[in-house]
This record gives sequence, structure tokens and C-alpha cells, in this order.
Amino acid sequence: MQNLPARRRQAVSRAGTADGHCYIYELCAAFRLDLIEGSIVPSLKLANEVSSLAGTVFVVVMICGIFSTAAPVLWTICNNLAKPGSRISLVIALLVSLTLLFWDRCHLIN
Repeated sequence: MQNLPARRRQAVSRAGTADGHCYIYELCAAFRLDLIEGSIVPSLKLANEVSSLAGTVFVVVMICGIFSTAAPVLWTICNNLAKPGSRISLVIALLVSLTLLFWDRCHLIN
């Protein structure tokens, strides 16, 4: 690792840290199977077990991640079906959003 440039060493070091966090999560999940059994979002159960603040932060991060993925996909679909920025594009976005609002999201998560 000493022969690598400084940026590459830093990236490898960060990757090792991320792997370490994954192993810690897997160990926590293995030891608390009774807690996460049947849960839709097991990571949220584990985060709430650590502290309610950790659970809240996890939910906020998860919602931001879902929004940052879903919003561009929604607008891409709407703009392909209608002229970008037109009223019909907004109506399509509203209809798709309302349809997905009532869809069972448990199947989308797992």
C-alpha cells in the first residue's frame, strides 16, 4: 500500500472503514434476530435500538435517498410523455404520485 499515490491510499483506507461498518452491522443483525424478525426495514429497528435519535437520522437519510432517486425518474417519465414544464406534464406527475402514494410499498422495499 505504500507504493500507491496518496489519493489512492486514502480511498483504500475509506473502503476498509466501510467494510468494517458492514461487518459490525451484520454482527448486530445476527445477535438480534429476535428484534428484526418480520420487520420491513430491519436496519431501522437496529438503529432505534441504539437510540431514538439514530432511528430518526436513519429515517431522514432514507427518505432523502428515496426522493433523490424517485424525483428524477418521475420527471423523466413525465417529460417524455409531454412537453417539459407544460401543464399536462404536471398533471401526469400528480397522477403518478397519487397512484404510487396508495401502492403497497412493502414489496418495493424488499
